[in-house]
Amino acid sequence: MHKPLLLLSTLLLLCCGKSKQIAEEVVAIDMAKAVPAFIEDIAAHVSYVPLNLPEDIYLGVAYHIKTYDNYLFIHDQYQTKTITVVDASGNFVTQLNSIGGGPGEYENIDAFSFDSAKKELVIYDRNNFNFITYSFPELKHLNTLRKDEYIMNFEILDSKHWFVITESDAITSNNEGMQLWNNNYELVNKLTHMTSKPGSLEISYPNTISRTQNTVYYAHPHEYTTIYQLDGNAQTPKISIDFGPNKIPSKYWETLDANEFEEAFTKGLPKTVWVQNVALNTKKISFWAMHGDIDTKYLISHNRDTKQTRVISELKLKGTDMPITEALGVVNQTQISLIYPEEFDDIAIAENQKLSKALLQNKENLNPILIFYQL
Repeated sequence: MHKPLLLLSTLLLLCCGKSKQIAEEVVAIDMAKAVPAFIEDIAAHVSYVPLNLPEDIYLGVAYHIKTYDNYLFIHDQYQTKTITVVDASGNFVTQLNSIGGGPGEYENIDAFSFDSAKKELVIYDRNNFNFITYSFPELKHLNTLRKDEYIMNFEILDSKHWFVITESDAITSNNEGMQLWNNNYELVNKLTHMTSKPGSLEISYPNTISRTQNTVYYAHPHEYTTIYQLDGNAQTPKISIDFGPNKIPSKYWETLDANEFEEAFTKGLPKTVWVQNVALNTKKISFWAMHGDIDTKYLISHNRDTKQTRVISELKLKGTDMPITEALGVVNQTQISLIYPEEFDDIAIAENQKLSKALLQNKENLNPILIFYQL
């Protein structure tokens, strides 16, 4: 007598689980329509901000930019292993450069976030399982806490809640997934409605989380990439991205075998994954995504009102053949990329007055230049 009710309950649970995984608004992207474009032709606004850095500060190769309280935190993960902070005008504020094995030192910065209420910078050193906290802007070491977990990514949502993507427990090797922590580094809730198979976790790199003022978004990698809006109370699916024949089928995302997941990239059309640096508002969404191989990123924008989508295979500056690399971060719906003055010919860019002015400002020190562009 109770079996039909049990079956109905099971179906309802499955249905609800699916609805949380895929948003009501699904955007279909046709990667075959990708074309090159000049940034001046597609962006509503483009501005250049030269970095003003002291002579003894070396930026290295910027990997990721995060913005908090009108500061830009420029992360060089692989070369200098530093975080360089500048203000909105590009002026130097401070630099975290504490490589070593002593108190307050790290081997690498694999992820970081900023507590605006406490004015504290928190980094994660995956090699040592350490969360290290510094005061800001003094960068005085405040605390080091070891957590025996392999963290892929994290973001401080507010003064009480952290969003943490944990690949596995370092002791048991158990798959962990997406979690909500409190500010004492304690687990509050396992977010089981988000798929936590190896593929989704492995591709949850730092730039899958972006922040627009106080709103945090996470581009959750799966067959359909779902953009979640995060806060301490909920993880709300806003938009799901469907790359059609270029997406990796669900069966590969569900596998626990890393080799089997990698095999998906060799089958059929080039695969499009790793949605990053999402800029989202009520009218538009823009982001970059890996297409085919790790060195190839496409820029995608979608108008949520008109349903028009633009896929850019290569983004260039007018007056030069130099392509702009993928965005390193987002601030207030605006994508941020970085260019290096030594890469440009003064004569070739003469017709680009904004760029010429920025290069002239940086002619002496050859510091990088930030490009802000809103689609």
